[in-house]
Amino acid sequence: MIQQQKQESFWKKYWVELLTFFFAVAVFAPSLAYGFQMDWDDAHYVVDNPYLLMTWENLCRCFTDATLGLYTPLTTLSLMLDCLIWGGTENAFGYRLTNILLHALTAVMFVRILKHLGIRNGLVFFCALFWAVQPQRLESVVWIAERKDVLSGFFALASFLVFMKDPKNWKRCTAAGILFLCSLFSKPSAVGLPLAAMVYLCYWNPERFRWKQLLCAAAGVGLFGFALMKLLGISPAFIPFPRMCSVVFHNALFYFSNGIFPWETNPCYPFVDWHDIWLLPFACGVFLFLFLFGRSAGLEGKRMGTIILAFLLVFAALFAPFTGAFRFNPTDYADRYSYFPNFAVWAFLGYFLEQIFRKKEESIRYFQLAGVLLGVFMIGATLWYMPFWKDSQTLARWAVYSYEYPNDRFLIIHAKTGFTQQDPRPILESLAFLRAKLNLSDLPRETEQLKKARRGTVLVFEIAADILQGNFQTAAEKTDQYIANAGSLVLIDKDIYEIYFKYLLMQMYVITKDEARLNSFAVWGSSVKRSTGEIVQDYSVTAFIKFHRKDYQG
Repeated sequence: MIQQQKQESFWKKYWVELLTFFFAVAVFAPSLAYGFQMDWDDAHYVVDNPYLLMTWENLCRCFTDATLGLYTPLTTLSLMLDCLIWGGTENAFGYRLTNILLHALTAVMFVRILKHLGIRNGLVFFCALFWAVQPQRLESVVWIAERKDVLSGFFALASFLVFMKDPKNWKRCTAAGILFLCSLFSKPSAVGLPLAAMVYLCYWNPERFRWKQLLCAAAGVGLFGFALMKLLGISPAFIPFPRMCSVVFHNALFYFSNGIFPWETNPCYPFVDWHDIWLLPFACGVFLFLFLFGRSAGLEGKRMGTIILAFLLVFAALFAPFTGAFRFNPTDYADRYSYFPNFAVWAFLGYFLEQIFRKKEESIRYFQLAGVLLGVFMIGATLWYMPFWKDSQTLARWAVYSYEYPNDRFLIIHAKTGFTQQDPRPILESLAFLRAKLNLSDLPRETEQLKKARRGTVLVFEIAADILQGNFQTAAEKTDQYIANAGSLVLIDKDIYEIYFKYLLMQMYVITKDEARLNSFAVWGSSVKRSTGEIVQDYSVTAFIKFHRKDYQG
């Protein structure tokens, strides 16, 4: 009897945390069957990473070297632990399970924070669930290389939770500081968290509110961010000012509006073109509805204004690293950048609605129905989009078919399907997009080097398509031009398709019995230039030519 009472008491106290954890794991569980995103960062972070073995040298290295320009030692360490536990990198199951569990634990942390803000359990459950299971979380949770997001989010919320429970306790503040550093060492996304903490202090103790404290916190965050960039050797460069304003404004609306009602997902790194103009009326509609509903419930205008101002400051602090204003990535926005800003959105909505419900209890039943409908939509959308992430070819195909001007890397990955299956159609589709992008003069962040690389890639794809369509004479003439200029040619992500392209050329020369061109190809094709600049022998080419010539020596 006592045991049963304890169980009932435990369930009554922690049902929100338990259900949130369960839903977060259950919704993303289908992705456990997926493999690695081999043409994306999964290969660099995991599969082809020679430093995941748990050795003293590798432990030292993960704390001294950056990975793809980011200092993420704890992320690397977590992947090393996965490698140790699950035995290598042949199966993605264990790595995916870790991502899902970390995300579910982060959702539980979010529940605890919302409870501490005084929000009732039912509303806490809906807000935490809407944050945890919506399609915008797919890129962070399902992409193994984005372990950075979920690990950083877990430590960031743990830090904030420890801090907010007793900000005057120096032991808690010290523990919060250590957890905050752990978040930054997982991914420097939560750099604005101290500013959010200062806003929390000022809001909860308005009699002690000081603008100077808030400005000092903002200045401290800025200095810390600057020091972090210097440490990592990052030289920030901004995009032109008119476009910067457009991109920043769009992205703020995107992470706010799409975070509430995920009408579209964007893991495909598009450039801002304002095709999603619905973001603006939706955001305005949300604020107008909250204001009118709050007034009808008897909330004072000053009270509502204070809540909205606090939200905007916290949102700005968490959104700052993802504005799209910096030239550190050839993209304007993506879903994974919504992981942190969306915390502020759902915390704000939950807290604002709680203030209304306290004055207008009878309105709760309408929101319960709306919450169930939104929850069903979010979970359904997430489960519908999830299979696009099963491998990089499927994701690339979706990107190519979904956007007018897809990201170049997606085009390359899509074309790879044509190389591997010897089907000219994916290559021709990617070729059409590359040509179209070359004819545009106003693509954002376009450089002469990128145009040159795109022209070189167009030539390669033209040759491959001609070979697969049987146009050997045309392909051979273009290949002569390609090999003659190989030293000066620049290609986009050639490591994705280079070996398949060489194999097509060798096939063509054997079919046409063109020994002269095969000899010329052998001189050029028997070596490969690595990303480090080192030139090494391409044994696949050497082996093919030896087999063709029946030279079995060596």
